[in-house]
Formats: sequence, C-alpha cells, structure tokens
Amino acid sequence: MTIFSYLHLTDLHFCQEPLRKNAQSLRKRPWREIIDTVRDQGRDIGYSSFFLPTSFDPEIARAVAQFCEDWRDAVDGIIITGDLSTTGLTIDVGVAEKFVKEPAVSGFLSASRFPTIASLNLPIHLFAGNHDRYLNNAGKPYSNHFDFVFDSYMDKKSEFVGSWVSLKEQRRLAFVHADFTLRTRMEASAPKLIMAYGQGRVYEDVLFDMKSETLAIRKEFSDAHIVWMIHFAPYECGSSLRFIDHQKFLDAAKALGVVGIICGHTHESMVKSFASQAIYCGGSSCCVDNVGGCMVHVIDFDIDAKCKISRSTFIWNEDHGEFVHLKDE
Repeated sequence: MTIFSYLHLTDLHFCQEPLRKNAQSLRKRPWREIIDTVRDQGRDIGYSSFFLPTSFDPEIARAVAQFCEDWRDAVDGIIITGDLSTTGLTIDVGVAEKFVKEPAVSGFLSASRFPTIASLNLPIHLFAGNHDRYLNNAGKPYSNHFDFVFDSYMDKKSEFVGSWVSLKEQRRLAFVHADFTLRTRMEASAPKLIMAYGQGRVYEDVLFDMKSETLAIRKEFSDAHIVWMIHFAPYECGSSLRFIDHQKFLDAAKALGVVGIICGHTHESMVKSFASQAIYCGGSSCCVDNVGGCMVHVIDFDIDAKCKISRSTFIWNEDHGEFVHLKDE
C-alpha cells in the first residue's frame, strides 16, 4: 500500500486590492445591506468594488500559508486548480506571484509580511482558471500573462495541457491538467457578455491533447494511475458557471480509465460521482465570495492494485484564527 498526499488549493483570487466584494456576490442580500456595503467599502478601504471581480481576504490567505507550512512534512506537493489571481492584469498576477514565489523570512511570511508557500520545499503544481485569463476587470478573455509568470509551475506538454508523474515506493501516480477557459466571449452561451464572465467550454483540440497525453503516459508507464484536473466543475452548477459540453469531458475520462477528477471554480466544496468518475471540487481557499466558508483540502491516493481516493476538508474558523478539520470524504 502506497499513499500519495496532496494539498489542494483553489480560487484564492489574489489581487492588488483585498476584500473586494461586488454586485454578483451580494445579489442574494437585502438591498439595504448591499447599499451599506458599497458605502462602507468607500469609507473603510478607500474604494468601491461594486462592479469589480471579488478578491481575497488577507487574514485567511495567511492562514492558508500557515496550513501549508503545518502540513509540509505530511504531503507530496501542492495543487492549485486555477483562479490564483483575480484577473490576468499584471498587478493582480504580481500579488499571486508573491504568494507562490517570494521567499519566507519568518515562518510563512515574506519580507513584506505577505504569506508565501515558496520556502516549504514542496513541489507546487498549478494552472490557470477563468479569472487568471481576464484581460481586464470586465472579464474579457484571453490573457496569457499568467503563463509567463508561472510557466515553470505548469508542467506544460502543449499549449493547453500539462502533466507530471509522481513515483513513490515503485508506484506511479500521474496527473494531467487542461485549460478550458474561454478564448472569446462569443463562445459563451447567451447572453454572451454576461455568461463569458464565469463559463468554460470543452474545446475539441484541448480534449484531444489531454487524451493524447494520457495515452502517452500509459504507453510509458503501464502501471500508472491517472488523475485529470481542470478548473471548471464538470457537472451542472448553474448557467453562469457552466462548463459547456462537460459530458464530452466525462465520457473521455471514463473511456480512458481516469481514476478521479479534481477541480474548483464553483467556490463550493463538493464530491460527486458519475458512473466510475469521482469528482473532487475544492471550496475557495481565501476568496471573499466563498460558498459555505473558505476551505483547504488534503487529498490522499491510496494505491495498491487499484487507486482509492479520499479527502479531508478543513474550514477557516474565525474564532480560532486558523483552518480546522471539517469532514472526511
């Protein structure tokens, strides 16, 4: 029995301006509370983000880095499944870059007192989400600035697909990830200008490359168990967050014997199973627009003849000032 363990982070939404909330995240609140939020933002943080993408909570971001430091000796690496930054703008990606790359001088804090995971001596694997691709605050696709900054962490085998193979005790576990973010707004469903903000699409060329990379790994390592990773959730999660044609993705994963799928995007922690496919969707790690609280996950892959996947979820607890165990799945 061999166990591979990975920390799973997603949807951190780093940005030049922390604590941004917008109209979308406030849409279910009473109008009086929405008006008060807009007023209070101007007073408390010097600007109103009512029409800007939501960003991160600095206190929770520090707790994420601390959690990673606490678990550094118990895991094999860190996986970030997209939306590391709020937009693909240089200034926002720069904040995300500090979290990933800036050396720590005291525990998990850099010289600027910003949280960092750079000094944990753990492999960090990441790829872009839809927010990382925004050319502007209006959500227009498709920025590639994220790739220039994080290329060495993306394990790229082609333009949109990356992979790596982990070896432990003569057992192999392979991960293949793909970028299905929209290339143009016109490829979203109607009304396109609105839906392009949160949708993704199964592009045939990307899926082809993902399948080809999976087959190449199988050819080289016939004993490898293979996990697929994407940003978007490949199930029905509302029209605004839809992964268009996601059934094609699930059918391909099933046909190739993929043992599990890891994703993010919805900001809601979820485990779903379709036929033989187990899907582990991560909750947002430190975005202010989270669903059910900010969460981090530890995913274990128990490999014998087969691969058994389990996940422990930890939730931010404001009273404790740290992430505490929530449940095992």
